Amino acid sequence: YEIRKAGAGATRVSNNVAVNTEKNLLNTIAGGMGAQIDASLAQARGASDSLRTIGQLGDILNSGKVMAGPATKPAMLLTQLGSQLGLAGKDANETLQKTRAAMQQMAQLELDAAGQMKGQGQITENERDIIRRAASGDISMTLTELKTLTASLEKTARYRIERHNKNVQPLLANPNAAALAPFLTVPSPAQQQPQGGGVIDFGSLR
Repeated sequence: YEIRKAGAGATRVSNNVAVNTEKNLLNTIAGGMGAQIDASLAQARGASDSLRTIGQLGDILNSGKVMAGPATKPAMLLTQLGSQLGLAGKDANETLQKTRAAMQQMAQLELDAAGQMKGQGQITENERDIIRRAASGDISMTLTELKTLTASLEKTARYRIERHNKNVQPLLANPNAAALAPFLTVPSPAQQQPQGGGVIDFGSLR
């Protein structure tokens, strides 16, 4: 009797340990997934904000208000862009530094996504390289390179939003989680069409 009683108690203890271990494991997994979703959601929302600035930058480059030509140095070009973006400082040098810092920050945000897109055919090696340059603070770029940078940043920002939305789709497929869809997905801003008459290039006026 004592042996049977001890055996039965051992079984109950064993079952309780197994159940508690399983619950702890599920809680750990759920906590990890929640943290990943939070991080991914923050990145996607950041990409959405970046797209607005990138779109504004593209509009300025094609507005006819930026003058570029053989005598226009990259610093002068950035200073013009900064003034148009509302980054003007007390003098041209401060405007230049503000513009360089803002564009470097945008590029740093997109650098990781540019690396993840490698080999997918969505971004070229030249585009990744120009993002790396900008992220490192090297924004001594020509007009053509700035346009390439803007287009590349748009690609990577849209990729970050798309990747996040794709990752949460399996979760949202669960009927119990469907109500969370508006809070977990991030709409991608519509692509803006080129505007205006383009950049004034003094080289074409010779």
